[in-house]
Amino acid sequence: IVAVAVSAFSLAIYNYYTSTILAALESKAQTAAGMFQNYTESDYLYAARQFINQFEEKTTIEVQFLTPSGRVLMSSLMDISGAQPAGEDIAQAISTKRLTPWEGEDPSTGDHIMAASAPIVYNGTVVGVVRLVTSLRLLDAQMFKVVLVTSLIGVAIIVIMCIYATYFIRSILEPVSRVTETAKRI
Repeated sequence: IVAVAVSAFSLAIYNYYTSTILAALESKAQTAAGMFQNYTESDYLYAARQFINQFEEKTTIEVQFLTPSGRVLMSSLMDISGAQPAGEDIAQAISTKRLTPWEGEDPSTGDHIMAASAPIVYNGTVVGVVRLVTSLRLLDAQMFKVVLVTSLIGVAIIVIMCIYATYFIRSILEPVSRVTETAKRI
């Protein structure tokens, strides 16, 4: 029961944090895509540079502007122009014209990442994609600590229950064994 409780608690904490991060990424990506929906492919590049320069969280969240084919036009963290990022979210966002989240491993860095891609639609045509990407390395490290602490608490609960059970069993068995001895003598 304790192991199930520790596992359920750890899973609930992980799901809470990942859903919060994903909701923030999706909200920011959708807002950014909405800002650029009145720009053609050639016009939105200038506005994209301004957006990247003014983006407050660019040190923790990478902002990528992609072409309709899924290639990087510009990025807030490094110059990876022309690269094709990993993740099914980009192709799905382009084909469905809807916001698409993704979580997985970045093959170039090996990091566990989460991304949200929102298409920039102009006159019914996808002219680009805004993709927000963040590393989950710190979350994974924090979750390791949470699992470790809850496991230690679980072990402590088991030890306390064993001590209590031993005391409780002795308190019942000693009088019963005395009664049994007395009954044998009689």
